[in-house]
Amino acid sequence: MRGAVWVALLFVVLALYLFKRVQVVPMQTARIIERLGAYSRTLSPGVHFLLPIIERKREDIDLKEWQVHFHEPIILADSLLSTVEAQMWASVVDPVAAAYQVSDHVEATRMAALTSLRHFLGLRILDDITSSFHEIDGLIRSHTNEVVTSWGIQINRFAMTRITGPQDIQVHDRPY
Repeated sequence: MRGAVWVALLFVVLALYLFKRVQVVPMQTARIIERLGAYSRTLSPGVHFLLPIIERKREDIDLKEWQVHFHEPIILADSLLSTVEAQMWASVVDPVAAAYQVSDHVEATRMAALTSLRHFLGLRILDDITSSFHEIDGLIRSHTNEVVTSWGIQINRFAMTRITGPQDIQVHDRPY
């Protein structure tokens, strides 16, 4: 009788362990799986089973588009300190690259876009910026896309929404 209890207990523990190896991946998510510490596969939404002991989940990558809001002081070519507000929308197109090429793909993308924003606005004077908002948006978007493509990221849209000059003079404003 005593042996049967141990066998039943062992069976229950084993069943619970195997049950925990079942992975349910939600919609708009990619789950990165490593086998013995190296990349093995990417799980798509649905129910999956991981091999006990050998495989483990590294991380979940959100495939939904995310938005970043910028509110940054920038020194322009005419040495004016201006404040720029901008919006960026991006998404992951390669979950493996997003997981392995950069430690935090959302923050790295934000910093790449901010660097491009400062670069392209720093080359222009305030009057040039206000007259070519859409052109500058396109330049920033394409330049940032060049940087983040190797991280598995795509910039879907970039839009400057407001730029203010010194003494809080609103120079340009467009709704987004």
